[in-house]
Amino acid sequence: MHELAITQDGTFLRLAGDQARSVKDGSYAWVGEMRLWDNEALIGWYTASDGAVRSKGSLYFALHPHGQAMAGSWVGLSYAGLVIRGWGAITRERAETEELIDMLCASDGNLKSWPTKS
Repeated sequence: MHELAITQDGTFLRLAGDQARSVKDGSYAWVGEMRLWDNEALIGWYTASDGAVRSKGSLYFALHPHGQAMAGSWVGLSYAGLVIRGWGAITRERAETEELIDMLCASDGNLKSWPTKS
């Protein structure tokens, strides 16, 4: 998991993600931007902060109706391949992020509802 800083200017979000693991394991710090569409979808891009790293790609996230979470997917270029993809979730709490990632993995990304708090 990456620690993530987000700043918002209207419908635009700027992202700054920390390196999650060692560079040897394929992790890197990254930056990106997303735009909010119709208060329900965020679409954008990401790229490695280090110019020597080729990783870059696109982002799509659905926004929780109350703005509590985002869940979606990334796809792009990486040291691991020309086209790779994965699931992503952005929340304020690690446990909520892990739950959303588990739901995305179990449904192959076909998330039909948001988790409810017990």
